[in-house]
Amino acid sequence: MSKEILISSSYNSEESVEVSNIDLETGIIFGVKEASLGLNKNGYYFNEELLSALAEQGNSGEGIKARFGHPMQGLESLGTYIGRKKNFRIENGSLYADLHLDPLTKDTLVNGTSTFNFIIQMAQNNPDMLGCSVVFQASLSEVEIDGETQLVPSLIKFTASDLVDEPAATDHLFNSKSINNSDMNKLQKAIEVLKLSFNTAIETLNNEEEPQNEVVAEVVETLDTGLQVTIDTDETDIPKVGDAVTLTEGGEPAPDGEHVTASGLTITTVEGLITEIAEEEVEEPAAEEMVEEPAAEEVLENSVTLESLSATVSAIESKTAEFMNETTDQLAKALEVITAAGEARDLAFSEMKKKQTILASSIESKGLESASTESLPNSKALNEVDAYLASRKNK
Repeated sequence: MSKEILISSSYNSEESVEVSNIDLETGIIFGVKEASLGLNKNGYYFNEELLSALAEQGNSGEGIKARFGHPMQGLESLGTYIGRKKNFRIENGSLYADLHLDPLTKDTLVNGTSTFNFIIQMAQNNPDMLGCSVVFQASLSEVEIDGETQLVPSLIKFTASDLVDEPAATDHLFNSKSINNSDMNKLQKAIEVLKLSFNTAIETLNNEEEPQNEVVAEVVETLDTGLQVTIDTDETDIPKVGDAVTLTEGGEPAPDGEHVTASGLTITTVEGLITEIAEEEVEEPAAEEMVEEPAAEEVLENSVTLESLSATVSAIESKTAEFMNETTDQLAKALEVITAAGEARDLAFSEMKKKQTILASSIESKGLESASTESLPNSKALNEVDAYLASRKNK
């Protein structure tokens, strides 16, 4: 038979542990004894094949998990983790390993101190108060050894190695001596056989087929064909696959096929039993149209267009300003020319007038009488000339 069983190593000693077995810096306790050849207090006989198999599985991976005490059956064991057992080896008929304490043990507390310090100090000062119990799954066989029938485990899976204060077959963490109390061994063996028998019976009951749910409710439905049917279901009043469907009138099984009930269920029946149920599909509201955002390339293109337009406008403004400046300069020069021309004309008329005055004076001095009879421009005529020249200047 095969069953996961709790088996403790079988050794004790009155010797104290050497401090050299403990590396405080790395948190490693070297040479922790796991099991020994022979009979232990739980009534199991450990042979060489079992020790070799434990060592082989213990060294096949990252190490065997180590726990602080035995977790209670059925309860979570994660909070009991303290590290890993590594480097399994057999020396002088006993199985040894090194306990590598996990750093998390420095953050958990035991009796007001960290789990790390508690284990280290107990190993240094009170190794006889600590021991190891190996936990593995094995098949058991009865073997005649030295005239007595012994229960010999054959390893299936090495599960854990727990650190305990009172292991079933150990009085010390590091060293051991054989146990010779045959009466105690026989009693322990009988207890273990009884426990195995009880566990086997419980396992058998658990593996038996569970009874079908009793019919405690009847649901009446009307099908899309107009037939009224009765569905035998449980206390939830919700039809399920496997429920019986019969015609309400007459009690015959419902016709095979797919039916839609008035409550919106689509059921498929075969030989009066529901084989499939599909609920009525509800149309989801149409998703709101999302405004499509312009692609990155389009945004870049628009940006380039705006930059080009801005550059063009700037160029036009620059040309316009340049043209206006040139036009203003040209108008100013033209005005200067016109002004200079007017001044030259005024000067010419003034000279002409002076010459006329001189001429008139000369004639008068030579002969007033004859001069008075000559036809000279009178003052009125001169005034008209001045007015004409003034009007031309203003134009």
